[in-house]
Amino acid sequence: MSEHQPGTYRDPKRFELAIKSFEQQTERKQPSPGAVLGYGSSSIRLWRPFWAEDVAPLTMIGRGFGGSNMYDALHYAPRVVVPLRPRAILFYSGDNDLTTDGVAPEGILATFQQLVKRVGAALPSTRWYVMSIKPSIARAEIWPQAEKTNALLQAACAEQEKLTYLDITEAMRGADGQPRPELYAEDQHHLSRAGYRVWAEAIRTSFTERERLYEPVA
Repeated sequence: MSEHQPGTYRDPKRFELAIKSFEQQTERKQPSPGAVLGYGSSSIRLWRPFWAEDVAPLTMIGRGFGGSNMYDALHYAPRVVVPLRPRAILFYSGDNDLTTDGVAPEGILATFQQLVKRVGAALPSTRWYVMSIKPSIARAEIWPQAEKTNALLQAACAEQEKLTYLDITEAMRGADGQPRPELYAEDQHHLSRAGYRVWAEAIRTSFTERERLYEPVA
């Protein structure tokens, strides 16, 4: 299946070493098909050590690569996602598109739709759980664009049965409507341990409790 790369996206080949490492992990330890895949950027990668606590009892496989964008996820899906044959994908991406790559919300949506189509061609029964872009303190200037992107992703998910939109933004805001500082690491962009606990609680009903119904019985 062909893909369209908007001119502002960087060359995904910068992640070639990371992707080869993922492929080697898969070769060394063949995961059982039917697990849940965490896929996307550093917010997924940095959450991985806490999954045993935060999304128990789900069997999770981590394939997040820091600094990646929606087009990187699209480009590498045949090598990273499809061979694992996950029953579901927990997906986070989009904020790097807005900042580092300067991609408009409509471009992010179009790339996301290509990603879903590409994976769906090989794995038609795989469910998607698409997390909203988080309200980053360090990237406050892009929040209007992030909100627009979130609205587009939410609408796209509502149109397809296999896609579920997970809103984590409201849980990360305080009574004043601003991001809660304690949920962020020192860089004020990535999450603290408290931030990931808030994520886990925010998606418990729509993701963890739903997917546990499909968890293989030991």
